[in-house]
Amino acid sequence: MAKCRFSTAEQVVQWCNLPGDVLTIVLSHLFGKDYANLLAVCRSWRSAPPPLRSISNPSASPYPSLFHFSGNNSKCKFYDPFYNDTYVAQIPDELIDARIFFSNYGWLLMCQDTRLFFFHPFTNQRIDLPNIQRHTLEEYGRMCFSTPPTSPNCMVFGILDDSPTVSDVTIIHRGESSWPNVRYKTNNVRFYTSHGNPVFYKGAFYCLGIDGKLGIFDPSKRGRRCWKIIVKLKHPCDSIQENFLVESNGELISICMGHIGEYVRVFRLNYHYEIRWEEVQNLGDEMIFASRTGSMCMRTHSMGNTIYFPNFDNGGNGLFYSLASRKFHSLGVALPRKDLYNTKRMLHCAWITPTALEVYRDDELRWFPNRENFIPSSGRVTVVGAPHTHPSFVLTNLEHSNNQLVFNMFNTSHNAKRILEVRQMRTVKCAFGWLFQVDWGYSDCLLINPQSMEKIHLPRLPKIFDKCAISSSPKDPSCIVLLIDYYSFENGSRVDFIYCRPGESEWTIVTVSSSSDESQNSTDSDNEEDEEEEVNSSSDESENSTDLDYDDEEEEEDEEIEPKILTKGRIAHLTGYQGKIYGLIARSNLVKIDFDPIFQVKFVKRGVWVRVKLPLATSLGTVDNKIYMVESCDEIFVVRINLRGECTENASKITEVEVFKLSLTRKIWEKVGCLGENIAFFCYGDSCCVASSCMEKGKGNCIYFIDSFPDDENVYAFDFEDGSISVSLPFPEVDMNGFEWTALTLS
Repeated sequence: MAKCRFSTAEQVVQWCNLPGDVLTIVLSHLFGKDYANLLAVCRSWRSAPPPLRSISNPSASPYPSLFHFSGNNSKCKFYDPFYNDTYVAQIPDELIDARIFFSNYGWLLMCQDTRLFFFHPFTNQRIDLPNIQRHTLEEYGRMCFSTPPTSPNCMVFGILDDSPTVSDVTIIHRGESSWPNVRYKTNNVRFYTSHGNPVFYKGAFYCLGIDGKLGIFDPSKRGRRCWKIIVKLKHPCDSIQENFLVESNGELISICMGHIGEYVRVFRLNYHYEIRWEEVQNLGDEMIFASRTGSMCMRTHSMGNTIYFPNFDNGGNGLFYSLASRKFHSLGVALPRKDLYNTKRMLHCAWITPTALEVYRDDELRWFPNRENFIPSSGRVTVVGAPHTHPSFVLTNLEHSNNQLVFNMFNTSHNAKRILEVRQMRTVKCAFGWLFQVDWGYSDCLLINPQSMEKIHLPRLPKIFDKCAISSSPKDPSCIVLLIDYYSFENGSRVDFIYCRPGESEWTIVTVSSSSDESQNSTDSDNEEDEEEEVNSSSDESENSTDLDYDDEEEEEDEEIEPKILTKGRIAHLTGYQGKIYGLIARSNLVKIDFDPIFQVKFVKRGVWVRVKLPLATSLGTVDNKIYMVESCDEIFVVRINLRGECTENASKITEVEVFKLSLTRKIWEKVGCLGENIAFFCYGDSCCVASSCMEKGKGNCIYFIDSFPDDENVYAFDFEDGSISVSLPFPEVDMNGFEWTALTLS
């Protein structure tokens, strides 16, 4: 087109009026920059509909494809960045729960429960690896392999960094049947590995630190000489959220991304004179495909000097970063963008390039002689019958706390109104459509319905508290407001339960101490004689207490909790259910707090129900997680966000988002694979609610995170359909300076 010469304006008009079918045919034969350049010629060409391309099989393409799946169903997709098109395929049902560790040579290194295996998505063949201890597998989130797994000299390497001054590594060679674990001291050098995986480079495994340091493991050496850290290296970047390492044309390249893609910088490792990172301004013909599960580089005549990330715009177009324009682009008609707001990032994905199309022989697929079969994944349940509600968000002005903004996230309209009854107060719990509000001095408190503005005043608080829960609707005569105080720990051995019913004039305090089998029951009205209540560890329950209906032939009794167990692990993630309050100890053990007829704290079903623990994280390298517990539609749900932790919680560290439903009949936590088109979970701070049906502009089958991460005012959405994370500014038209999130309500 650059060589075309138009002698008259009439000829220009004729080209602009090129028939749409002809233009579509031309576009179908272009890709990359050629496609983008043609659309940039004139407005009429830009408005042409995208061509319908068909990718018969991604294994026929010489270019990398992004393999991604949701983790909740067997449908997977291959995205071709050169044609900006997607091919849909299926993975075996037993691999739905599997997670990707690393990708290279056309193979995926994956994990399911305690089993590691290689999977070839184009031939559906796999190579089983020896089992590994579960607690070890959870921590080794950064792994890679040296050569194709069918090669006799293949090595699998993993590293964890749960301690910044100690590096634990594991390495296994093809044919070996066990995973060694070797710990290396770093001589007080703080080394946190980056989000990206290690790279096998010149016979050694290179691990990139978040600050630019390099850890090098050389398997040809012995003893402590295997591991070393190059301390001199450091990136001149601040606020790094994503950090990747890739080999390019025989050199090591590192890629740094700022918060929500506010910047992307590339550095090349310079070995000459003094080892250092040198910034790269132009990649030439090189094109980089970056992801947490492995990065790769290739030469191309049409898309050089670009970096592809596993991000898509709202139109489903893949996004790449151009070092020439310093912006993110797509092959669609969308304008360039300076960051990654209002885009989605795939969680379960990997760049993959097929290296062979033939089916591998049995001896090539055998890592060691005693090959075992995989355990099929468990079934999935769907959330049904969600309430017909939609969420609103309340922001409070920090300087004028009686001035509040009320928003509907899926409607641009907003209004400011004064609620004099809640000025100088903050919301600490949202449940059953009511807010539990406490003043900043932890003295006055009340329950308020933000829709009807009905208020229920509660007694003055006797002390500060850590956790809060409401057993049922405040309109229910048996409603209990429970507060748990862990601030009064004495050598970690004491916890106070503070509760009252709406309408009562004082709070009741029950103290549980591991030093004694007795609990002290008192009120805040005076310091007279206290009633004592025994909290023992026998299996006999008070004959007046209420059991859950398990639909069993013979009803089993609950087991009262031992004080020493209670005080060693905090009860957290509380929710009200059927007039009682349920919680988790140590993010796993189910606990029931009963108030009828007297206060009792119990494990649910000792010997049976004590094993009702949340499944271990399926995402690899999970160091930390956030958990939300919520009652909805007469069911108990848990939302768990698995994080690759280094120091602080951050949305860029999310590796997996899971939802579980408590099954009282099967006595297990069932994994939820679909929420339904009109159902969404909203996680605000430490609270969670479920809304549906009235979300006319909102997308269902999603989990929204609001104010869930420190100093982050963005809204994040996890999509169950494709397993992606999206980020957006909640109200871009509103100046939110001076305001903070106060409450999440349901109408």
